[in-house]
Amino acid sequence: ILDNGTVYGSGTNDFGQLGNGSTAATVSTPVKMNLPSGVVAASVQSGMGTAVVLTAGGKVYTVGNNSSGQLGDGTTVNSSTPQARQYVNVLPPIIF
Repeated sequence: ILDNGTVYGSGTNDFGQLGNGSTAATVSTPVKMNLPSGVVAASVQSGMGTAVVLTAGGKVYTVGNNSSGQLGDGTTVNSSTPQARQYVNVLPPIIF
C-alpha cells in the first residue's frame, strides 16, 4: 500500500487476486490493483489466492479465489476485479 492508499502487487495471479482485471498466471512486475476511484486502502490481507482490502472508509473489497465463497458475494465464482462485498450468508446482512 502506497502513502496515497493505492495497492500494488506481483506474483502468482491464477485466480485474479492481484485485482488488475487479469488472471495471468505470474506477474513479475508490480501492478496496480483496480480499486474504484477515491477508494483508499488501509490494509490488505491475502492468502490462498484471495485478497481482502480494508478501506479507510470502513468498506471491505475482495478479489481472487472464491472456491469456498470467501469473496462474500453469494457465489463461488472467482473475480479479478475488486468489489465491495456484502456477506449475504450472515443474518442479518452485514454491509461493509
